[in-house]
Amino acid sequence: MKILGIDTGILRIGYAALADSELLECGMWSPPSDIDAANAQTIDKLRKQYPETVDTIKKYKITHLAVEQVPMQQFQGRDKVVAIEVMMRCIAIQYDLFYKEITPRVVKQRATGDSKASKADMKAQAIKDFPEIAEMGKLSFDTYDAINIAHVCSKQTDGWWSPLSLTGNGRVH
Repeated sequence: MKILGIDTGILRIGYAALADSELLECGMWSPPSDIDAANAQTIDKLRKQYPETVDTIKKYKITHLAVEQVPMQQFQGRDKVVAIEVMMRCIAIQYDLFYKEITPRVVKQRATGDSKASKADMKAQAIKDFPEIAEMGKLSFDTYDAINIAHVCSKQTDGWWSPLSLTGNGRVH
């Protein structure tokens, strides 16, 4: 399984690519500041802003996309995060990827055993699971979260994933 984990956010988006629990690449992207709602224009802006997502998918032949699902309660900037989630679904469909949205609580519980783990706890867990990231220099908490998202989801079977497809290859539910 080759998985791309995405930690959605208002100011930064963390990402991590894993293959068979080996960290291939990780980092952070910044969404455009003029994104305000989940509509066609916004999705188009995001697609143009994130060639890195598609480049990473192609470079590593990603088969699974795991995205942090933002809780439904309202907060400032929620529309921007929803737009990013919609764009990720579009990318999953376009590139025929298995797709999973996972809540922060579930990631924290499965990564650390504590659904209320702090950002520092999540960072420590990512470093424990992938010691090589300690040598990468300072990473954002969003990147550590993406690493944990990808790692937690990489342990799941294909029956746990939602198949998204436009190709009719049998992965559509």
